[in-house]
Amino acid sequence: MTRAKLSNLPTNADTAAADGRGSSVVPRLDVRNLSKVFKSQGKSLVALKDIDLQVFPREFVTLVGPSGCGKSTLLSVIAGLEAPTSGEVRVDGEVVLGPGRDRGLIFQSYTLYPWLSVAENIAFGLNLRDIPKSEKKQRVGYYLEQIGLTKFANAYPSQLSGGMKQRVAIARALVNEPEILLMDEPFGALDAQTKEQMQLFILKLWEDTHTTILSITHDIEEAVFLGERTYVMGVNPGRIRSHLRVPFAKDGDLDIKLTPEFIEVKRQLLHELREGQN
Repeated sequence: MTRAKLSNLPTNADTAAADGRGSSVVPRLDVRNLSKVFKSQGKSLVALKDIDLQVFPREFVTLVGPSGCGKSTLLSVIAGLEAPTSGEVRVDGEVVLGPGRDRGLIFQSYTLYPWLSVAENIAFGLNLRDIPKSEKKQRVGYYLEQIGLTKFANAYPSQLSGGMKQRVAIARALVNEPEILLMDEPFGALDAQTKEQMQLFILKLWEDTHTTILSITHDIEEAVFLGERTYVMGVNPGRIRSHLRVPFAKDGDLDIKLTPEFIEVKRQLLHELREGQN
């Protein structure tokens, strides 16, 4: 198996060429020279500096970094919840100016409405749009099947396990057919066994729906197992340090985590994270 190598941040042409797509392919997500500065009581805090990051259609990209490096801030800017101080975010070539249906966002907390059933939670975004009832029912039914909760359509969040709640949250985001799914530590609150089950679930969902995904995490193993490519962030200020193309097939084989090749990639990333904290 080819050993993975950490590299400097690639250009669009480098990334596209490595995947055999050609440099003319427009990134689904394109973050360019992005910086974010927070000001308080006359002082400035540089949270993010000169971030460059690309995700191409149907890719699963992970971003790993230590606590306090600005991962969640970066995702908030991409989602349009925060404005960049400089630089820009583009989705399919269009500049992001605020929240939009082209981006679905999943948080670590489940953010379900407790007074709505599973099916009603999934349909929430659709109910805000002018969509025929028959289409809404069809979409909700499709994603209930995809997440394996058809039998729980009428259950309420209080009756679900943590993993089930997060599956509902993911379905609620995907039912609106976003161009890219943004995930902020989506499995961080789960126990180890449930986390692995959810990792397998999101890989299968990604394969079945061809959704483009960017997932941030502090879990190195998760970043390598899920991502086709992984970006590594450093701190003070938050910045992209390096980039790794993961050389493993995304076939849902948990045993790959035990192989020397997988462990070596984890070792490289761990070393890079430690260097990024200096």
